[in-house]
Amino acid sequence: MYKLLLVSDSEEVLSAFNQIGNWELLGFKPPHIRHDYDGMLDSLSKHHADGIAISVSPDVEEAILQYLQKEYPVTSIFKAGKTPEEV
Repeated sequence: MYKLLLVSDSEEVLSAFNQIGNWELLGFKPPHIRHDYDGMLDSLSKHHADGIAISVSPDVEEAILQYLQKEYPVTSIFKAGKTPEEV
């Protein structure tokens, strides 16, 4: 099972991720959800992530991407979907 980290402060994105009923059927464990840069750092210090979905303000996104590209250069990073279909 793949492990996903969602970093988002968007209610729309959080709602879309929460609407996914059975992550295991999609090949994922239920995602760890954090709302900001510090939460992401905390999660990554405790849990492995195969992929990281991001939906935050541009300045926070820039800081996150700089950190991830330096510390996790082979981890998949992508923009989080805003609907269950996009997730």
